[in-house]
Amino acid sequence: MTEQQMLDEIEKWLRSQDSAITTLDLDTDLVETGLVTSLKIVELTFLIGRLTGRTIDLEGLRLEQFRTLRNISEGFLRHQENAP
Repeated sequence: MTEQQMLDEIEKWLRSQDSAITTLDLDTDLVETGLVTSLKIVELTFLIGRLTGRTIDLEGLRLEQFRTLRNISEGFLRHQENAP
């Protein structure tokens, strides 16, 4: 799965959490908009793990890593296309 395909899946998940989303781009502040909360981070982390095929350590996570789709992509998805 490519980085863009993984981002598309994450965007689809975010939109399923709030049907009122009108604008969502790489730099939309997901925390300020309420799309990502401390509770949703756990679900999102499991989704990212499923998409990348790896386990993500929950202890070291910071809210900033989930603030935008760009942060998510750079922190978790980049270079995962060929990972097992």
